[in-house]
Amino acid sequence: MDGVRVLCVLLILFMPLLLASCNSKENNTANFKEEDIKIQLKQQFNNDYFVGYVIEVKNKSELTISYLNMYVNLPILTKEGSKENSFVLVGTPHKEENHLESGGKLEYTFEGFVEVLDLNKIDVKSPIVKFTGYVEGEVPFALSHRLETTKVKKK
Repeated sequence: MDGVRVLCVLLILFMPLLLASCNSKENNTANFKEEDIKIQLKQQFNNDYFVGYVIEVKNKSELTISYLNMYVNLPILTKEGSKENSFVLVGTPHKEENHLESGGKLEYTFEGFVEVLDLNKIDVKSPIVKFTGYVEGEVPFALSHRLETTKVKKK
């Protein structure tokens, strides 16, 4: 009888360890931190035809992020400052890959035609970047980040 009790106690003690090892992927995705994703403006340009940005994303986490999409929202200028615009520019990745391994980086290009955008009413100097995807292909994430840009260069 004592052997059965010892076996039951050992089983109860090791059950959490067994369950934790089975859920290691979920524990990995719980370690994902938004601050491990770095978003940086690489280039900003405009000419008589379009306004554009090149934005780089770096994955400084230890996890793979995938199914990535990036959008730029050009806020509407108001007397009180600016407000979010429902019109967004969709980023085109420079690579066909739609994932970022740990330590990887990816650049996106955004272009908006000046004919469509009223540059007197849109804040092209402080766009809002929205970046979405999945951690380890399973857990969705969404980041919003206001880019502080420099003077718009004529190209």
